Parts: sequence; structure tokens; C-alpha cells
Amino acid sequence: MRKLGTFSVIFVASLLGVLAALQIDRLRHKESPSLSYNDLPIEAPVSGVQLPPGPPDFVEAAKKITPSVVSVDQRKAARDLFSDRVVVEQTGEGSGVVISRSGLILTNNHVVAGADFLTVRSSDGKSHSAKVVGADPRSDLAVIKINSNDLVPATLGDSGKLQVGQWVIAVGNPLGYANTVSAGVVSSLKRTLPEGDESPQGLLIDAIQTDAAINPGNSGGALTDAQGNLIGINAVIATRNGGSVGLGFAIPINRAKRVVHDIVQYGHVRYGDPGIVIYDQLLDEDAQAAIQARVNAVPPQLGVIVNQLVANSPALQAGIKPLDVIESIDGVAMETPVDFQKMFDQKQPGDSVKMKVWSAGTTRTVTLQLEDLSGT
Repeated sequence: MRKLGTFSVIFVASLLGVLAALQIDRLRHKESPSLSYNDLPIEAPVSGVQLPPGPPDFVEAAKKITPSVVSVDQRKAARDLFSDRVVVEQTGEGSGVVISRSGLILTNNHVVAGADFLTVRSSDGKSHSAKVVGADPRSDLAVIKINSNDLVPATLGDSGKLQVGQWVIAVGNPLGYANTVSAGVVSSLKRTLPEGDESPQGLLIDAIQTDAAINPGNSGGALTDAQGNLIGINAVIATRNGGSVGLGFAIPINRAKRVVHDIVQYGHVRYGDPGIVIYDQLLDEDAQAAIQARVNAVPPQLGVIVNQLVANSPALQAGIKPLDVIESIDGVAMETPVDFQKMFDQKQPGDSVKMKVWSAGTTRTVTLQLEDLSGT
């Protein structure tokens, strides 16, 4: 389990057999200084002035999105220890969001990864067998399908217009409690954080941070604006105790739209890829010394280190080699491996990038036309 500061970052799909320990922290009471009535800033009431509106009401938003949120149960086949009988066990539960009347459902990759069987329970209580249309570990998103023609698809919003402080609601199946609604605000935008070993990139990029309560079982569920429009898919939480502490993260719906399009159109997500595998290692003094000992040249102080090249890839054809250092891409300095991964997260096949590369004492700039290397 990776750490985010002093917090653990965990997937919010619940694993059965693990008891949810609910702990209520008592607020520390600090005595306030005495204050007399005359100290209070009281103004005389003004006739005809309306009082400010009360707290926001999310009733209509909840009515709009709740029919589109489903539970997704994962099952695996296992052989009984004391016989040859094969048993099917439920191994996880999460949530999903209906995105088409014909049965397409958007959820997290980690909700469905490794499942032998998937069962979807819709908001009307009906159960359906589901199959995976396509999954993308890189974005931690997946599209599954059930045989139904009377589902209520969510209305997709625009996550690019979100602002810190605006109201949002989260809907899912935390700890098995179906169609649970919680409210909060957008706490931050464009968060990048470790996500877990299930993602080969190890990152959740440009995530929406919210203090709406998100708990195990919320994975794949909806994050909406105050009007009930889907603006994110809940994915992970940062926590010290395994439960919600007001640090939840969702994948922006604008990114999910592209993932869904590619999965439905091509069966997988097409990323623009240079064909470079980099080391998960900062270019610190130890790394610089190791490179210098191997290539007999002093590397730069900033950049990411090339580990491997994909066969027949644009980078290999451009002459990039292992232990080369990529200093910048399209003028953006590559300070950490995260910078490199973020650079190609939104690139598509056919896009071009200019890459400044140091190689055994020589620095040059190469232009690479990116390709879809998913089948390589």
C-alpha cells in the first residue's frame, strides 16, 4: 500500500471478509475567552431586508443521479480445499454509473480486475450478469455491459468547468449500503497521487479532490455537481483508518469520455506513445554517478532516465538508447518520472512532441510522432 504523506491511499472498492471499523474521534474542546454581550457586532434590523438563503438542497440532484448508479459485485471461482468441487465466492463490491440506455456502465478498472463473474444490481433492485467491454488500468476506468434496455443513463457534465468550493454529491454503495448520497465541495483540482499497484502507471492524474464522504464500496460511483450532472468517477481515498476522513478523489468525466469512446470504438484506449520505459528513479547524485561510470560522461542534473525502448517504436527509430536522459518535452522540464507520465496521459496517436535528449555527453532535440503501441 503506497503512502500519500502520512496517509494511506486506498482503493474504495470494498473487499468482503474485512470488518469495517467505525471510529468517532472526539473533538478537542478548547475553552473560549469570555465575551460580553456588548462585545458582539450586533446591528439593528433593517425593515424589508431578506435573510440569506438557507443551506443548499440536493434533493433534485439526488433524484436525477440515483437511478443511474448501480452496485457491481465481483466473484471468483475457487476450488474447495477438501474436495474437487468448484465454488464461486464474492470477492469484492463497488459501484458503477449507467452511461447508455442499452446497458453500458462506467466503473473503475480495479472494481472488475481479476473477476470471473460480475453481477450488477440496478437501482430498481434487479440483478444482472455483466461482461467487461474493455478496461484501462492506466486511467483506472472500465466499461461493462448488461442486457437491459430500460436503464436511466446519467447526464454527463463538464469537469473542465469545475471550480474549487462548488458543491458536489457522491453516490454509490459504500460498505454495501446501496444508493448512499453524501455531499461536500470540490476541495482541489488537478491532484496527482499514487493510486496503487493495480495501475501500471501508479498514478491518478488530474483528479478531483472532494470532502464528500467516500468509503469502501464507492469505487466506480458518481460524483456530480449540484444539478446532478456527472462530473467524476470516484476512485480512491486518502486515510489513516481505512474510512473517510474527507480526502476523496475522483477521475474527471472529461477524461472518462475519451476512455469510453476508445473502448467502445476500438476495444482499448489508444494512447500516443513514444515507446520509452523510464526508470522510477530520480536523477540524483547516485544516479548521476552510476550513469557517468557506464557512459563515461557527466549527465545533466535534471531529467528522467531511459530504461528500455519498445521494439519498432518512434523513440527507438530516433536513436534514443537506455541510460539517455530526457531533459524536456515540448519545452516542459522533466523533473520527475511523474512529469513524464503526465505528459503522455492525454496524447493521442499521430500527435508529435519535441524531446530534448542527453546521450553520452551529447544533447540533441528530436521530434517524435507518437503511435498506439498497445498491441506491441
